[in-house]
Amino acid sequence: MDGNPITPEVPVQVVSEQDSGQPVFKQSHAPFKSSLFPQTGSPEAYNDLFPAHGRCGDDLHSLYHGPPASTRPSPSPTGPPSFDFESFLATEFDLSKVHAIKHRLWIAGRPVPPRSLQTQITQGREVVVSEKMELHLVWGRGKVYLKPLAKFLLCKKFWDDELGCRGEGNCQGGQRKRVGGGWEGTEGAGGGHSDRDKMMLLNTEQEVASKKDSSELLCKRCEARQAALGLLFSYIALIQRESDLETAQEKGLVPREIRWPQWRLFVHEFLSPTSRYHPVHHDIAIRFIYGELRLHRLDMIYLVSKPLSLGFMPLWTSSGDFVVNNSSWIIGGTAWIVVVLSAMQVALGTDMGSGDQNPPLQRASYGFAIFSMLGPIASFALLFVYLVVILVCNLVRTRDYERKRSDKLGRVWSDLHQSKEKSSRRGKVSAV
Repeated sequence: MDGNPITPEVPVQVVSEQDSGQPVFKQSHAPFKSSLFPQTGSPEAYNDLFPAHGRCGDDLHSLYHGPPASTRPSPSPTGPPSFDFESFLATEFDLSKVHAIKHRLWIAGRPVPPRSLQTQITQGREVVVSEKMELHLVWGRGKVYLKPLAKFLLCKKFWDDELGCRGEGNCQGGQRKRVGGGWEGTEGAGGGHSDRDKMMLLNTEQEVASKKDSSELLCKRCEARQAALGLLFSYIALIQRESDLETAQEKGLVPREIRWPQWRLFVHEFLSPTSRYHPVHHDIAIRFIYGELRLHRLDMIYLVSKPLSLGFMPLWTSSGDFVVNNSSWIIGGTAWIVVVLSAMQVALGTDMGSGDQNPPLQRASYGFAIFSMLGPIASFALLFVYLVVILVCNLVRTRDYERKRSDKLGRVWSDLHQSKEKSSRRGKVSAV
């Protein structure tokens, strides 16, 4: 691959029909023209770009043969449903946890691209690889979490076959309208970049009004495309110099097959004013408008907006860890109470504080002494009640999910399931 020269490919436009009677050009959905993996022309090489399996709900399905030919699951009378590749896309590019607090992300970060990978390391942050999209570029506790750049995201075939809008529902993410002799999102069709400025989205007045939050109008594939674009954009910011690329390859963040000249051409095509997605901030997911996000502030936002949640990324995995992590602030507060009480005791021992010389100080000392006795006790009591509520909620949700999972798999392994099955059989017999 080192000796293969990279030449940008000319995008292919295909005229398709539109309800309005106006022709629409379909262009490659990839934000780049050159192929970083030209050897993926065969189906076998293309399939090797994907993980070993994908998830459809809570079931595992093989991806050995790549994406299925049919993207819609067929009904299955028994057992788990057939694999739906959209479920894999939804899991791979899931940003629901971040977008649930998208209006408060300004608290956790700034709306600027992330700093380079070398800058992250020089600030003492340990790079931790995480396949969860929601943790990408989240930093805290001396770590920064990064999602690896999958090989299929650097393949044009994946963008055209799997991330193209299917026009389902009200989604019009893949449709563009001709205005002033030009075509939105195409190059070399109907004029140059000057025509591009005259283009506009084919949408309703409601869509125009909600353009700032267009993710609500997108289908699953368009949402996945926005997240994928944001991930590529973040890596363009992270890998600024050749040393960044070498470090990213050592950490397993980008494929080792990529060489520096290839990466520079890739960045040029992505950021080019003639790119399909220029300016890119209009097409990336809302989360990627922000760069690095502080983990402890995300936890704070979740705990305030959703009190019964465990935070954005819980520190504890057991009840004992929960008590230890949350009782530290009570212990610290008790230490300050001891300091204040000692100061008040010294003040009351002076001539200005003894007797009837300073009644306000004596009343304040008395009230604070009562608070110092009741405050820690009340805090630990509230902590215990909060722990009990979380445990009960988790047990109820776990038991309910186990029952649904048993019904879905058609297998009984618990006394509760057996009693439920017996009662249902009795009901059928009595009905007969």
